[in-house]
Amino acid sequence: MVDRPNRASLEVDPAMHVYHFGAYEPGTFKFLMGKYATREDEVDRMLRAGLFVDLHTIFKQALRAGVEEYSLKALEVFHSFARTIP
Repeated sequence: MVDRPNRASLEVDPAMHVYHFGAYEPGTFKFLMGKYATREDEVDRMLRAGLFVDLHTIFKQALRAGVEEYSLKALEVFHSFARTIP
C-alpha cells in the first residue's frame, strides 16, 4: 500500500499547515470528499487537527484600513499595485 501525499507530508512534518485566504479551500475539500465519497478519514483528520489556517481572518484582525471589505483587490490601493488585467 502506498501512502497518499497528504498523509506522508503530515507524518514527515506534524506541524504542517495549509495556509489559505478565505473559506474556499476547506469548503472545497469537504465538497469533494462528499461528492466523490473518498478520503473521508484524511480530510476529517486534517479539519479536526486545525491544519487549515485562514490568513484572511488573521489579516482582518491584524490590520485596520479604510475599506469596506478586506479582500486582496480592495487593499491593492495601499501598496500602489497596478493591475495589468482587469
